[in-house]
Amino acid sequence: MVGTLAAAGALAACASPSPDRPTPAASTPVASQPPWGTVTGTVRDADGRPAGRALVVPSSVDEPPRPIPEIAVYSGQDGRYEWRLLPGRYALVSRAGNRHSAAVPVSVTAGQRATADLTLPG
Repeated sequence: MVGTLAAAGALAACASPSPDRPTPAASTPVASQPPWGTVTGTVRDADGRPAGRALVVPSSVDEPPRPIPEIAVYSGQDGRYEWRLLPGRYALVSRAGNRHSAAVPVSVTAGQRATADLTLPG
């Protein structure tokens, strides 16, 4: 019985925070998480039809440049794409084969949704 109580006491001591042992990560406030914003849009061809499987590529226009979590995303068969980015200013372009859209500027704000529609030339 004494061994069981000693083990229970040791577990309780391990579980309680102390100056030498920080609070577990599960109690980290949400405010410390990256402040993402979302960019959505549709890639279309010159005739206005959705362009599926088009590559959408952002570049940061901030100084210093913002990190981009992925190099690019593809639009769905319906031409739509969605991307989570850190707040900042970006220029988005779309590519399909040898066609490239003009750059579209977009500002991303934490917790907000921005729209950037892209058009591939004919």
